[in-house]
Amino acid sequence: MSALAAAVQRRLNRIFLRDDVNPTAPFRCWRLEGWMQSVDRTLLRRLAGPAERALSARVAQLCEGRFEESKARLAVIAGLDLSRFGYALPPSGRVPPTDTSRS
Repeated sequence: MSALAAAVQRRLNRIFLRDDVNPTAPFRCWRLEGWMQSVDRTLLRRLAGPAERALSARVAQLCEGRFEESKARLAVIAGLDLSRFGYALPPSGRVPPTDTSRS
């Protein structure tokens, strides 16, 4: 499902998808998901480019630098050079200590 379709469906779920997670929705439309996939295939994916780019940019911004230390610890534990696979790691020498007591 495109980012645009997901955004539209999130809003429609509040009204049309009454279930255990959303018991306050005024209506129960079990076909909403199938209908959204159909609308996405026929229309929304053609319009979704800007929404997809905005979502990708936001995710990249939120995740930038966030997992480098944990990837460095994983590299030490696994004995692998993860940078060879394109993973960003902290500058050399800044590998945080690995707690191996929690297995």
